[in-house]
Amino acid sequence: MPVRTADVIKKILAETGLGFQVLSNPEFLAEGTAMRDLENPDRVLIGGDEDTEGGRKAIGVLASVYERWVSPERIIRMNLWSSELSKLTANAFLAQRISSINAISALCEATGADVEQVARAVGADSRIGSKFLNSSVGYGGSCFQKDLLNLIYLCEHFNLPQAANYWRAVVDMNAHQKNRFSALVIDSLFRNIRGKRLAIFGFAFKENTNDTRESPAIDVCKNFLNENAHLAIYDPKVSFKQICKDLDVEGEDERIEFCKTPYDAAKGAHAIVLLTQWKEFRELDYKKILDTMQRPAWIFDGRNCLDHRLLLELGYLLRAIGRGICRSFNFFYKQARFPQKVRALFFFEFKKKGKTSKMNAQKYEHRFEVKLPNRQWPNRKITSAPKWCSVDLRDGNQALAIPMNIDEKLKLYQTLLKIGFK
Repeated sequence: MPVRTADVIKKILAETGLGFQVLSNPEFLAEGTAMRDLENPDRVLIGGDEDTEGGRKAIGVLASVYERWVSPERIIRMNLWSSELSKLTANAFLAQRISSINAISALCEATGADVEQVARAVGADSRIGSKFLNSSVGYGGSCFQKDLLNLIYLCEHFNLPQAANYWRAVVDMNAHQKNRFSALVIDSLFRNIRGKRLAIFGFAFKENTNDTRESPAIDVCKNFLNENAHLAIYDPKVSFKQICKDLDVEGEDERIEFCKTPYDAAKGAHAIVLLTQWKEFRELDYKKILDTMQRPAWIFDGRNCLDHRLLLELGYLLRAIGRGICRSFNFFYKQARFPQKVRALFFFEFKKKGKTSKMNAQKYEHRFEVKLPNRQWPNRKITSAPKWCSVDLRDGNQALAIPMNIDEKLKLYQTLLKIGFK
């Protein structure tokens, strides 16, 4: 409810001539855990007219109802204004934490840090705590956005522009994160997803609900549709009708396909884009899925909830939120022969002594080294080995291609195919 709703209700009821008291009792129930939150709340807020005997008595009556299962220490009594504003502030603080860690995730991707490690270190501080420090494609749901916009309006109404701009930045950061993730997908797929099949895993704003209000999946999918991609969408609870409504498309739109299983969605897909953290997505047979996808097969983990090590070992190309550039290029193989010297037919960038340089690798003779666990296999045919290996492009003893970005790794992969790598 908007702040000052109690004052409006008071004015309406005052016209009746009857005696009454207006209380504010905001709920803090989360979708998917509402009953558990009600049975064991962190706190119960009751706002009323603390300056009158009737107001204090009314607060006490409502408090006695909660005291049947909630300890009195968790029941907080306050005035109406404080109660109404506390609800907005609580959701604003939660949204702020998500936008804060998402802002750090962008910095982690640029520097090579791991946002989950950073979040764990920050959350270990007892003054901060670890909750709501999971980076993702962005927050959703009706409450965060609605309450933040309400708070911004109040700040502007009371001539507090600096406070309004502060909270508006939280909203802007969330929108930026969704657009940034969309751009990451498009750029990784050679900046062209026209006609490409993208398997969308999840559409609800979070797991264990069919609520799509303000879901990050809406904006991300709209960005893909603007690029004329083909979306194969799977969500265990959201209906096809609701998806079409949210995306402003007709059910007959050929760009949208509603799939009954994640395996159906991934069949023939160029990439999997995970947008909702459903438990079942962590339990899928990704080896089976890989066999049905286009190559190279991409996974974009917008919730950082999958087993990234396993996916890389299987042979996926992977991007996640807040993860730095991988220092090794992992791929699936049947067998390979690596000559002692091959001619690399592509351009690449490398960093040396803090400077970024470009060179034409075609001018140089290079040696590929295949690294397996605790062993090196240069100039050798591999027929039985683990399902992954890393390749460093070297000139003598100098590692020229470290670090490599995603585009460079794809060029390396294409070059390996040209020289007979399978």
